[in-house]
Amino acid sequence: MSFKLPIGVGTIYSLLISNKGKCLFDLFLNFFYVKLNGHLYKIIMTPTKIIVSSLLMISSVICAQKSRLGETAKFSAKANLVSFNNSGNLNYDSLLKIDKPMAIFFWLSTCGPCIKELNAIHKMNGFKEIKSHVKIIVVSDDKPSNYKKATNIAKLNQWEFELFFDKNYRLRNSLLNNWYGVPQIMILDKDKKIVLHKFGYRQGDEHKIVNKLKELIYQ
Repeated sequence: MSFKLPIGVGTIYSLLISNKGKCLFDLFLNFFYVKLNGHLYKIIMTPTKIIVSSLLMISSVICAQKSRLGETAKFSAKANLVSFNNSGNLNYDSLLKIDKPMAIFFWLSTCGPCIKELNAIHKMNGFKEIKSHVKIIVVSDDKPSNYKKATNIAKLNQWEFELFFDKNYRLRNSLLNNWYGVPQIMILDKDKKIVLHKFGYRQGDEHKIVNKLKELIYQ
C-alpha cells in the first residue's frame, strides 16, 4: 500500500529514537519511501528531510554493523574461490581446517581505499612479525572481466597475501547477512567466530586490524 503522506522532520526523528533505541527502519527503498508497520509511505521531500533521511540510513547501517560482531561465520559448502596466485582453490573443507586466527579482506580492483588499506597493512612492521601465525585471505569481488586487472594490481604491489576471486559471490553471500560494500574486513578467531567486522577505510585502521590479530595469537 503506497500513498502520499506529508511526514514532518519531527516525526521522522521520533521514529528513529522509538522502539527503545533499536533500528526501526529495516529498509529504505530510496529517499522517497519508508517502510513502517508493513506499509510503504511516500514522503513529500524537502532538502531538510533529505538530510534527516540520510542520517537515518547511516544510523541503520551502524546498527547493522554492530549486530554482526560476535556472530559465528556460516561457511557455505558451496563456497569455492578461484585462486590467482597458484595456491589452489579455497573450498569449504580447507576453510574449516584452518586453525589460526584469520582475516578475510574483500576488495575491488577499482576501489582506491581497498588498495590503500591493503598496502598499509602489508607495509606494517607489526604485520611482518605475525604473518606466519595468521591466515590472511584477500578476496577480489571483481567480475570476471576484471580478473586480469586485479591480478596485475596484486603483482604490482607485491602483496604476500593469499589472493582469491569470489566466483559467483558465493563466499560473500555465505558469510554475510548484509553487504556493506568494499573495503570490508572480518577477523575470525580459531573457532571461526567473527571478533571484528568493519567496512570502509580511514588512515590508522590498519593498526586496529594488526593489533586484533596479535591479540588473538597471544591470548
